[in-house]
Amino acid sequence: MGAWSAAPFGNDRALDLLEELAELDDLGKSDLLGDVFREGLASVADNPPLAHEVVAAAALIALALPGGLVSISRHPAGDDDGFGDFDPADEGNAEEEWTPALLRSPEAGLIGQAIAAVLHVTGADSEWRSVWMLEADRDEAIERVALVVAVLERAAGGQP
Repeated sequence: MGAWSAAPFGNDRALDLLEELAELDDLGKSDLLGDVFREGLASVADNPPLAHEVVAAAALIALALPGGLVSISRHPAGDDDGFGDFDPADEGNAEEEWTPALLRSPEAGLIGQAIAAVLHVTGADSEWRSVWMLEADRDEAIERVALVVAVLERAAGGQP
């Protein structure tokens, strides 16, 4: 797997998932995202490639939610809180690789799956935490996942 940043879409596995989602209608996107979350939950926590797909899928759900991340691929952790509403007409979002993959109205069940799966694959004992060559990259990735989880939990009413 090639990775070039700690951002949820900063690796080959995430971009492959985004390309696959971009070719689907909303029902197909929902089904595929659900499959990714179910596979993530069924996996042992030492499968980093799958973890990167789950993180990307969860981030994609967070992008569509009210108060979601404006563009987690552009906002390094700590620059600002990263929250705002997604505006597909915003010039800054028009070129993003995730825009065509976006599921604009994720259902509550899918949001719950996203929370559970991303927490499972990025937990304290997960292999995902050890794949980063630099400690600073790992810390940034953990912060970005925490932002994604916060958006998801807020949309779910605080319930994981």
